[in-house]
Amino acid sequence: MQTLSEEKRQKILAAAGELFASRPFHKVLLSDVAAAAGVGKGTVYVYFKSKEDLYLALLYQAFENVMDQLQQLLDVAELRPPREALEIVVRASVDYSCRHPHLLELMRSVQIEADCSAQWRQKREELIELIEAILHRGIELGQFCDPHPDLTARFVPALIRSALLDGGAPQDPQVVSGHILRFLEGALLIHQGCEAAGPAMSGAAVPTFAVEFGSRPGETQHG
Repeated sequence: MQTLSEEKRQKILAAAGELFASRPFHKVLLSDVAAAAGVGKGTVYVYFKSKEDLYLALLYQAFENVMDQLQQLLDVAELRPPREALEIVVRASVDYSCRHPHLLELMRSVQIEADCSAQWRQKREELIELIEAILHRGIELGQFCDPHPDLTARFVPALIRSALLDGGAPQDPQVVSGHILRFLEGALLIHQGCEAAGPAMSGAAVPTFAVEFGSRPGETQHG
């Protein structure tokens, strides 16, 4: 039985990453990946059972990197305003999905092995937990009104998937991010009569997301 080498696996992933970045998915052949990695085509199959499997491994690695960067950024800036933290997470998630347009379709159509599926679920849960923590902090600081932050945290990735998977033509990540953030504005900002607020939320003056995230269409920003 051939001994698997993590170094060789990473070499194959790196070569595949360059090819997938420069060619449409359907034009990337495993023989091309093998040549670029300096290994035989059979060696690629030792590590990845198909092109889809290789692509998903590459995307998981990219998603893992995005999550690590988000965790570091938000951990270091513990005092970062919740609205700003939420914007960072939404924009990073949308940018990742737009850079990898085949991901959502592959996740829906490709049979993923149990251990790989568990890895994806764990990373998705980390993203949801990160969003929920931001929401809880916004509530505690009197900036958000949300009786069910656990549900809202799950809605955010679902909004991104819906916009990009069912949206037809390729979407502008700035447009998608901005629209999701404006949607969240209506759900989270404190409104008169909100009963979910704790003691710290009484009468707090909160600027709208239009200021934080950019003007709405038709509005002009002035210096």
